[in-house]
Amino acid sequence: MKDSDEIALIKDKEWSIIDGQACRVSHFTPFASIEDRKIQNKGLTMPYACISLECIKLKHEVNGYITHTTDFINLWEAFKVRGIEAGEEVIVTWTKRNYKKYYKVFFY
Repeated sequence: MKDSDEIALIKDKEWSIIDGQACRVSHFTPFASIEDRKIQNKGLTMPYACISLECIKLKHEVNGYITHTTDFINLWEAFKVRGIEAGEEVIVTWTKRNYKKYYKVFFY
């Protein structure tokens, strides 16, 4: 992979390049918000947020698009509600390894 190649992690196939890796979130850019415990999203097909990730496995920072409700709520809580102080980091992992076999059928 060349350094000039841009990677956008949107679907499971793209996210799988970092399967099981711990990655640091350097930026959180929400496209939605949470008001009265409900997600306020601008459109049904738009991701909830974009996160910039630094992973040992990758040579440069990549953007990952958050489309799962629980993932968005957890990131919102960390960045917008609690806040990240100097010296703290948000680490995320992505994997399908723990899915039950019958559950995997829906994602392939």
